[in-house]
Amino acid sequence: MYGGIKISRFIVLLKTVQTGLKKVIHPRQVWNISLSGQTLDDEVVKDVAHFFFLFVSVFFIAAVLLTASGISIFTAMEMAIAALSNTGAAFGPIATSLNKLVLITCMLLGRLEIMAILIVLRPEFWRGKTW
Repeated sequence: MYGGIKISRFIVLLKTVQTGLKKVIHPRQVWNISLSGQTLDDEVVKDVAHFFFLFVSVFFIAAVLLTASGISIFTAMEMAIAALSNTGAAFGPIATSLNKLVLITCMLLGRLEIMAILIVLRPEFWRGKTW
């Protein structure tokens, strides 16, 4: 599965926000987040929040880099989200090699999942590997 943020991740994020608001009203009560009838572990909820933060961060960095090359902010945001979510619905001038590199990077990050690429780039992943 590829192409941006999955609906299940959005649902987990919305339920996390809802649970946070409930905790403000009832701070001593224990709240669980569930999806499809299964209670989610806190680690899963944290992973979803980390993924969302990384997705939004990559989106903003790409949009800023595209804007710095002279593209309007709205076109840059459209191009960044289209490349990152692999929808391909972006229109506008790409112009420079830097813009192409930014959009190619976004396409790879979106297609292969941000977390998987970051794990492969970590040195700990490659230590002790015998080929």
